[in-house]
Amino acid sequence: MKFTDKNDFIVKNKNGAFLRRDYDLFLKHCPNSRLHSELKHANAFNKGILDGHMLFELLDKVSAEEILKNREIKPVESEEQVIKTLDTAEAVSDFLKKESPDVEYPASVLEILTGKTEGEILNFIEFGKLFIAQSEQLPAKEIPAAGENVREPEVKDAELSEKKSGLESKEQELEEKESELEEKEGELTERETELEEKEAELEDRAAELETKEKEVEQKAEATKKAAKATTASKKKVSTKNSPK
Repeated sequence: MKFTDKNDFIVKNKNGAFLRRDYDLFLKHCPNSRLHSELKHANAFNKGILDGHMLFELLDKVSAEEILKNREIKPVESEEQVIKTLDTAEAVSDFLKKESPDVEYPASVLEILTGKTEGEILNFIEFGKLFIAQSEQLPAKEIPAAGENVREPEVKDAELSEKKSGLESKEQELEEKESELEEKEGELTERETELEEKEAELEDRAAELETKEKEVEQKAEATKKAAKATTASKKKVSTKNSPK
């Protein structure tokens, strides 16, 4: 597959939602890839990029059709993937019930997510699951005995607000880092395209030089034959004119 075709396929089909399915195929055909160490640290914020890296290596081993068949979906035919924005709280609620039926989200969350894309909401769900999983691994807090001082709700609310602010800041940092990585990936793609174009240009020049070399050889051969013919003709004339 040409580099440009490969790049087009990756742009259209890289999707963190298929990371697990693509990884099964990747593990089978690329067991010694260095990418495995990065895939161990995949999360909601970088899995789209990692899926693109996997596709890049997989396309050297299998066909695009085999990758899509492994996903059990039809090939992407549109020039660009459709980005759907959920503009109402009702649409957000329906989407959350579909993607995360075991969680009931309050109205405040629906209000925050209104106007976000489906991809952004999926990232929100994945981040929430990750946060819950990490919270469950923390040691359980002891219930204070009778007579012990209990924290005031206001203090706890302030701590939660501070924690939420920290998480939002971290999320923003991760998004910025993801954006930087995508920019670097784009730069690498452009550089590879330039190198391929230069390589093709050098091949064309080499072909032109080879053609010119053959033309020079043919002219030299023709000149040599003409010289021999002239010499032979002079000998005949000389023999004819010599006294008997």
